[in-house]
Formats: sequence, structure tokens, C-alpha cells
Amino acid sequence: MNPRTAGALILAALAGGVAFGPLGAAPDKVPANLCEIDEQPVFACKAGRSLASICVGREHATYRYGLPGSPSLAVTSTADWSNVHLGGVVGQGGGHQTHVRFTTGLIHYTVYAGLNGRLTDDPGRSYAGIDVSQGKGGETAIAAIPCDAGFWTSADWTERLRAAAPLRFRDALDETTDGPFDAWF
Repeated sequence: MNPRTAGALILAALAGGVAFGPLGAAPDKVPANLCEIDEQPVFACKAGRSLASICVGREHATYRYGLPGSPSLAVTSTADWSNVHLGGVVGQGGGHQTHVRFTTGLIHYTVYAGLNGRLTDDPGRSYAGIDVSQGKGGETAIAAIPCDAGFWTSADWTERLRAAAPLRFRDALDETTDGPFDAWF
């Protein structure tokens, strides 16, 4: 099973509509986010005083990060969506992680969400965060930002993002198998 299908199935099975972590939002109640009025959030988290959001609109997706009401960073999908990539990994014991990577130049913003499997020290723990790296393959770490106050995703967050892309670009969104970003974050 490819990572895209596995990630979508696992998250859908776990969640149904989905709030993870201590945030505890009901499935129909989306927490604070940085989306515009004409966009729908598919990911939202609080990291310190900042918020991180992935928002989908009509044929675009945007990653935003910053203080509520005034994001300091916004990376939007290019016209051909070549700067947006979707990935996921499944580990032993039922652990899994899905991610969306936005790239601008040689900077990569990888937003991830996962669940620890039975074979970990903390089985069943859900987690999310943002990994920022630089270089063609992300070889230089810049920042690792955990979602410290919980996080929220729609049950099918990566597939909702894929559906926002024009049909002709959807298959090209998957990370390269065994590539530098086909990994755990």
C-alpha cells in the first residue's frame, strides 16, 4: 500500500473527524488557525505563542506560521504545485506519520502528524510538528518545532490537500519513494 493511501486510511480510522493531543477540539470545532475566510483548514497547531496552519482554497494550498492575526510566513502552492509534496510512513506496531512539505527555494517546511505504535516507549501517543530544513535534500536542519499545545487535523488532511490541486498535478504530489523526505520527522 502506498504511503498516501496508508496515511489517509489510518488517520480516517483513528479519527473520524479529528482532534488529537491535549487540544481536544470536537471534530466540528476547528481551533484557532491562520486560514483566510475563503480557505478551509486541514491542519492547525499551537507552538509556543505562534500558530501553524495548512489551509486549502480553490486550487491552492498555503502553509502559514506566526502570531494569531499576523502570520510571519506564508508559503502558497505554485501554479503547478511543484513546491508541495505529500508523504507518509508506517512502522512496526501500528505507528504511522503523514506529512505535507512546502518548499520555497531551498527551504523546506515539513508539517507532520503521527501516532506512536505498540512497540514504542509511549504507545498511542499522537504528535505533530514542523521540521524546517535547507538544501536540495533538506540536509541542513534549521528548526524542529513541536506542536506543544495539541494539534488538529481533518481526518483526511493530506487527501483534502491533494483534492485542492488541479487534477493534472495530483499524482506528482507524492514524495519520491526512498528519497530524502520519505522519512520520519
